[in-house]
Amino acid sequence: MRPRIGAHGVSGVDTLLSGAFIGADAGSSEETKTSFTGLETPPPVTFGEKGKRFILHTDDLGSLDIGSPIYYRRIQVGQVVAYDLSKDGRG
Repeated sequence: MRPRIGAHGVSGVDTLLSGAFIGADAGSSEETKTSFTGLETPPPVTFGEKGKRFILHTDDLGSLDIGSPIYYRRIQVGQVVAYDLSKDGRG
């Protein structure tokens, strides 16, 4: 993992002092794996968390970032856990 700076703060700063490290989230597969592919940015760790997940399709990310709060009637009800380009790369 590497340090990340976003609109809602800084994460991974400890890697500046300790060096990069590998994080893992246990899945639920019965299949054993011995080969893994590392990711440049960490995936959302939501395994086992209850709740609804929604996908928003938009042409512009705006000010949203990982960790951005989601509000419903002025009450924080969640947060952005990930974002990605569409398969055609247009939005």
